[in-house]
Amino acid sequence: MANTAALPEDKAYVFGSQISEGRLKRRGLLVGITSKKALGVLRYHAGDNAIIHIDGTYGVNAHRFPLYLVGVTDRAGRMHILAAFLTDQETEQAIEAMFREAFAEYTALFRQRAQARIKY
Repeated sequence: MANTAALPEDKAYVFGSQISEGRLKRRGLLVGITSKKALGVLRYHAGDNAIIHIDGTYGVNAHRFPLYLVGVTDRAGRMHILAAFLTDQETEQAIEAMFREAFAEYTALFRQRAQARIKY
């Protein structure tokens, strides 16, 4: 979790894979970007049996890593982006890690656990 206590609501920050001495501490690259405001949307939709989902696209960066967006859809059908992720792996584990990382950020920011579970 990044030190976000002093950041403004709309200031973006990066989180995810931990790097030590130029090397990843965990296998695979997983870098997320979000803001307090973006994650805060979950507070307003968590009690609505909201659908939190993921969408991906390719070829939007020089290394051709897939770009994933994690978001929540409101009752009007609009998707609100919670976080964006770059990863070098397209596996079930990598996608689950995106949800876990986004929820961990939410929990740390708002001192409240996101009530969510992954269904297939």
